[in-house]
Amino acid sequence: MTETKMHKLLKDIGMAFLYNQGCFLVATEVSVNPHGKRIDNILDRHFIIDICGIGEKYVPYTPFVERKNDYKYNVLRGIEVKVSKSDFLNGFVCSGCNYNYLIIPEGLIWTYQVPDGIGIITIELHMFEAKFHPFPLGKFEFKGLRILRKPKFKKIEQYQIDNAIANIAKMSTRRLIELLGEKLSQTKLLDVEGKREEKTR
Repeated sequence: MTETKMHKLLKDIGMAFLYNQGCFLVATEVSVNPHGKRIDNILDRHFIIDICGIGEKYVPYTPFVERKNDYKYNVLRGIEVKVSKSDFLNGFVCSGCNYNYLIIPEGLIWTYQVPDGIGIITIELHMFEAKFHPFPLGKFEFKGLRILRKPKFKKIEQYQIDNAIANIAKMSTRRLIELLGEKLSQTKLLDVEGKREEKTR
């Protein structure tokens, strides 16, 4: 099925949103491991998530707990994009990540229609704006983006997190190799050597 401009736009916004949430790896169309997955909701019947990000969760030291230091561990944040009611009713990944979100145009569906625990992000398309501030924060500033509901943390198995990290890493590496292939196929060694000789004269 061909992706609409609206769907692509919301995916781009979702990637920027996950970056703001502290994700250091973000990709689209990521497979989440279905093995042992329990279906919690009738809408939860897919295994490819529109946007997936890997970030860190910080756990501060707590007295009287059997560990000596603060620590961090990787968590998955996933966003599903829905641009029509029929697309929403077709189902989506509701429980493949530690934090699961739905991103939709403003007014598409009612909050009660979204399963409990899933965060809801709405976009007011007529007033949406995004600005990126590289320094010092390195964050996106959004206008027209509203978080109607925050997601609840969901514990998932470590192999699901490892699987998503591996899938995103493979996709990123494949793209880098494709770009490298394009670059090297257009490069001629004689041209490089010739330029080097000119510089040394």
